[in-house]
Amino acid sequence: MTYYNKIVQTEISEPVNVTIPASNTDSLVVAYDYGVFNGYVLEGTSRGSVWGVVGATFVVKKIEDDELADEMQESSDSESEIEPSVYERRRELNAWRTVLAEKLFIEARRKLYTEKLNQLEKRQAEVLSQEAADFIKKKEEILKAYHDRLQYIEVIRALRTESLKRRTIGQLECAQQNLNNNKRMAYEKVENDIWTKIQKLDDDMKRCTREYVNFCREFERSKERERRKRKRYPVANVIERLLGDAVSSLIDPYDENVDEDLYVCEQALKAVNGREN
Repeated sequence: MTYYNKIVQTEISEPVNVTIPASNTDSLVVAYDYGVFNGYVLEGTSRGSVWGVVGATFVVKKIEDDELADEMQESSDSESEIEPSVYERRRELNAWRTVLAEKLFIEARRKLYTEKLNQLEKRQAEVLSQEAADFIKKKEEILKAYHDRLQYIEVIRALRTESLKRRTIGQLECAQQNLNNNKRMAYEKVENDIWTKIQKLDDDMKRCTREYVNFCREFERSKERERRKRKRYPVANVIERLLGDAVSSLIDPYDENVDEDLYVCEQALKAVNGREN
């Protein structure tokens, strides 16, 4: 439904014929405020419920201020004094006022939507072209934060690199010190083992020397005893050389009546020695 809030465009003093413009979708029109448009009223219709077919012709005449005031005064009577027809007209008028308010609200909302859309398009164009003030400010803040972050990262990287370098140098020095200590401990251990073995060998050598000296002394004593025995008991010595200890031990070394046997033994020894030569 379309509402035409200004049928008469110019002031007139006499009644004229007015044709209500046609709409694309509407078939009826309604007059506002008891059929009054800017001080003009549609004649030939009842006030408050002015209906007409789109394209129809109505007569419009000027309403005097006093007459309009009287009409408004009559409309302000109490409900008890209002006639049913007047009440019905008021109800219809209020209904059409509600419809009009909704229509105006829809139009205002459409205009608001259009304005918002235009603002968004303008905002989009400013953002895309990077010309918006808040965008430029936000961009500067982001760039500043980005550069601050880069500086922070660079400082952290330098500190971590220095820390890693110092830690690596410390670990190398510690490893070198441990290696030197291990070498020294190994050298000391080997040296102690060598000295222990040398001491043991020295003790063994001294023991062997003592045993060898004792053996040599015992051997010399034995030779001396043999020599003395030969000088003292020559017959027994010859018999021992010829027959062995087992036989010589059976002969009495103090028996001097064995001259013949001694002679025979000496001859046998000479024969044996000459054959060997």
